[in-house]
Amino acid sequence: MEQKDLRRWEWLCIQEEPPLCQAACPIHVDVRLFTRHLAAGKVDEARKVLAKTMPLSGVLGRICDHPCENACRRADPEDGDEGIRIGSLERACVIQSDARPRSLPVPPKNFTAAVVGGGLSALTAAWDLGRKGVRVSLLVPEREIGGVLLAYPESVLPAEALARELELLKAMPVTIETDVAIDADRIQRLLDEHAGVYLGLDSLALSDIHVDLVFDIKALDPVSRSTGRPGLFAGAPLGSTPFSPIQAVLHGRQAALSIERTAQNVSLSASREKEGPFETRLFTSMADVEHAPATPMADPGGYTPEEARAEAARCIQCECKECVKVCPYLAHFKGYPKKYAREIYNNLSVVHGLRAANTMIESCSNCGLCAEVCPNDFHMGTLCLMARREMVRQDKMPASAFDFALRDLDFNVSSKATLAKPDPDTGACEWAFVPGCQLAGATPELVRATYDHLRAGLEGGVGLLMHCCGAPAEWAGRKDVLANVTESFRALWKELGEPKLVLACTTCLQTFADLLPEIPCTSLWEVLEPMDLPEGAGGEGVYTLHDPCTSRYLAAVQNSARTMAGRLGVTLRDADLTGVNTECCGFGGLMECANPAMATKVVERRTTDNPSPFLAYCAMCRDSLSRQGAPVVHMLDLLFPGLARNPEPASPNPLVRSGPGPADKHENRARLRAQLAKELWNEEQGPMEKYEEIELILEPEVQSAVDERRILAEDIRRAIAHAEETGRSMKHPESGRFLVSHQPAAVTYWVEYAPEPGGQAFRVYRAWSHRMILQGAQ
Repeated sequence: MEQKDLRRWEWLCIQEEPPLCQAACPIHVDVRLFTRHLAAGKVDEARKVLAKTMPLSGVLGRICDHPCENACRRADPEDGDEGIRIGSLERACVIQSDARPRSLPVPPKNFTAAVVGGGLSALTAAWDLGRKGVRVSLLVPEREIGGVLLAYPESVLPAEALARELELLKAMPVTIETDVAIDADRIQRLLDEHAGVYLGLDSLALSDIHVDLVFDIKALDPVSRSTGRPGLFAGAPLGSTPFSPIQAVLHGRQAALSIERTAQNVSLSASREKEGPFETRLFTSMADVEHAPATPMADPGGYTPEEARAEAARCIQCECKECVKVCPYLAHFKGYPKKYAREIYNNLSVVHGLRAANTMIESCSNCGLCAEVCPNDFHMGTLCLMARREMVRQDKMPASAFDFALRDLDFNVSSKATLAKPDPDTGACEWAFVPGCQLAGATPELVRATYDHLRAGLEGGVGLLMHCCGAPAEWAGRKDVLANVTESFRALWKELGEPKLVLACTTCLQTFADLLPEIPCTSLWEVLEPMDLPEGAGGEGVYTLHDPCTSRYLAAVQNSARTMAGRLGVTLRDADLTGVNTECCGFGGLMECANPAMATKVVERRTTDNPSPFLAYCAMCRDSLSRQGAPVVHMLDLLFPGLARNPEPASPNPLVRSGPGPADKHENRARLRAQLAKELWNEEQGPMEKYEEIELILEPEVQSAVDERRILAEDIRRAIAHAEETGRSMKHPESGRFLVSHQPAAVTYWVEYAPEPGGQAFRVYRAWSHRMILQGAQ
């Protein structure tokens, strides 16, 4: 990933954008943190937040005209609420807190500045420059410091409050002179003596001098406060509009920065776009926010500590995180996409050292829900896929991440699982049914029933095409494997005469639309919708429809599935997140393969508090949801209820069944392929290899452990065959069990077994695997 790519990804995520109140504040007070402390009763901490940004916080906190209040997210008229009374909270805070801001010693700067005026803008310029170590001459034309501040009534701004803040100013390298005569000649001498001069025009006495003889006030730059004369800056003119304390502070602050830049001989205008109020891109949903009116004041003079705490607690702490709210994966890593993009960039840049973000990159389901709810379409799956491809290119992808999925893919495109035949009766092939790997592995009987039904209802001949679409290779970042798989599929399609494909799996539909757009594809549900129902089809009851995440933008498919459910006689209720906002089942992107615990979290979120059984029309979704104990029925089970198996202990519904483990799916596909080839096309299966003749006996708990460890029956058979042929195994003298290790490729498999009487069957007690290489083990 190039740095410019990182910047593009970072820009898409708006979580770090400031909230509306902070962006509207001319000096950008961190209102979220301020109210958070105040709501917790930490008044002194809240005061520190004000003092970090505000000059003379004991003064400004009392008189700020708070433009932030109108920008408050709660004040949005569409939501009919009241904005947080931030101004009143600031006033309450500075009155109730004795905390004094600390002035840290800093090295003195090698230039000086002059500030003319005794008002708030001049005091701000002197304050900001003095805190940075600049020696400042503060020249006050009046006998008393304060300018328009002196006009405030004592009840609003006590003289003692101003005096306390001036004591802090005097502790800085600021020399104060009062009753100073100011005219054009004096200003010129100040320009000759200092790096920069600021005129704070909110000083009443300055209105008596002829400013027009010093500079053209219409030429004032609104950001740098430059007058056009080198080194001379001005701000806060007293005009016809009411005096704004926060604007006066902004002008003084802008001028202080410009004087510093003048001394450094750098640009006065560069990178100052966000000085003063600006538009923020932060989005905050009010969907789950309870409306609450502003806390009333018992005394119009201000909030009591208890009232202030209650009003501060109304702050909703604006943030986006729309994607994090709906995705357990994004929530798990305690951040948000912008932060993750940086971690991924750093991860890909590591030459030597720990790649701490590997698990995060490998665990994304690539379902796209994040992009759907994000105001800027940030797609975490796209970012993770890019990172996976880069890790493969750098040869840094851990072998353990997607090893099982890629080996399963190898099997599904091998001669043992692949089948491409025209209609067995007519030899024609205007259509071809593609059941997909998951349906063939989970419920092979439904593949046969569906195929027969399609052949009876469609004209022009219906062929069968069993082959992987390549999605696991895409998700694993293996472009080389993906290219081979798609080319192999294209060749089989051409051999069949380029038929229209009927796809039972929306992942296949999505994959072919992206990679093989020349192939005409239709979902099984769209094809079934106008056809007659099979005899005996139908069901009853209320189901929660689960749309697969790969159908997110396939509205026609989702509508056909709903129509079919209605024709089959069941009542549907939509999940909280459905249709274009549907959630992943935990399998997508190979999440279940790379991070099973994360997949469990995803399924738990989907199935918790759901009042009715699920109806799925994706075999993998059915298996993933049911594996966590949720009752799930596949739409094809309603179409062919006569194929229902015996009720499982967990459910009295004979149509509810748990999906098989990966080892059984492997076997089911091979058996289905062989059965269909023999029964429909009279094709005899080739001779079995010797290891395939081994019969395995596994108790349910052993089978469950084997499935969790992603060990195939084929791996166990090969290990036992290897031991039986070579005699390289260890035998326990008391139990009589054998222990054998076998390493066909990168993975070493261990099997503890014992032969059953007769010699062809073997009882398996344990099986596990690892990726260490044992020297001499073979």
